[in-house]
Amino acid sequence: TVYIEPEDAVRAGNDLMQEEANLQIAVRNILRELTKSLSPFTSAFEQALPVMITLDCSCAVSRWGIENKCVYTLPCDESQNILLIQARHPLLGANAVPVDVRFMAGKRVLIITGPNTGGKTVTLKTIALFAMLNQSGFPVPAAEGSRIPVFTGVFADIGDGQSLDQSLSTFSAHMKNIARAINESTSASLVLLDELGSGTDPQEGAAIGMAVLDTLIEKKAF
Repeated sequence: TVYIEPEDAVRAGNDLMQEEANLQIAVRNILRELTKSLSPFTSAFEQALPVMITLDCSCAVSRWGIENKCVYTLPCDESQNILLIQARHPLLGANAVPVDVRFMAGKRVLIITGPNTGGKTVTLKTIALFAMLNQSGFPVPAAEGSRIPVFTGVFADIGDGQSLDQSLSTFSAHMKNIARAINESTSASLVLLDELGSGTDPQEGAAIGMAVLDTLIEKKAF
């Protein structure tokens, strides 16, 4: 294969490369002069940056809250428990089925039962997500009157944490998460356990589940 490049094309290509180099030089000069003119105001930019970040985050939170029809939750005193009214997991969008989560007066444990694909895990994830959103200053997709305490720790054992790298079976992965929750939780903690006692013999799993719940009741954790 023989390619013949016309002399005019060679000159045009060289001219183009030269102009591209000139463009880069011009851009660098502009940036250099701009930086020089702005450098006396460095301290003002440094002071303005965190304010701009706060305003930008607040605007984003407000827009997100309006788009998802969110409300800010009410605070809880010592005699009040978690109350979520018409709570919707935001990732489900229009397909979310609103749920109410109510703790009985004086009770800090709520057991959710029901058929497969009944929404139990989604409800647990919704509670956990709302707790974190609330403590991050975000509104939550729920109805007015919802309230959530401020937690010092949120512990969750949701899903299958099986890991070949860490030599964890389904059961041992559950127990690892549960043990951490029991050891570190306090009366100001939220503990979410999905499929408690699963991954082992049903009778042994039931006994473990009861022991875990009894221990968390003694620690007065939610």
